Amino acid sequence: MSRAEFVTLYPHRGAVPLDLWAWLLDQAKDCVDVLVYAGLFLTDGIPDLARQLIRKARRGARIRVLLGDPGSAAVAARGAEEGCSAGRRHVSASA
Repeated sequence: MSRAEFVTLYPHRGAVPLDLWAWLLDQAKDCVDVLVYAGLFLTDGIPDLARQLIRKARRGARIRVLLGDPGSAAVAARGAEEGCSAGRRHVSASA
C-alpha cells in the first residue's frame, strides 16, 4: 500500500515558483498530465514546453493535455479575471 502526503501547499497557482513547474516537468518519467483552461503561465514560464513534451513522449511517457473550451462561459470568465481573452494577453496602460 502506498500513502500520499502533501509536501507543500500553495494558496493559488500564482504562488507556485515558476522554476518549480519546469523542475516538475523535468522530473516526470512515466506520465505528464496537464489540465488547464489555457495554460499561458506554462508556456510563458517554460518556453520550450512543446519540445519537452514531445521528447518525453518519444521516450515512452504518456502525455495528456486537456485545455478548456475557449467558447465556454467558465473559460471566458477566467480569461477576464486574468486579463486574457481569445488567446491574447491584455496589459493595461498603467502596467
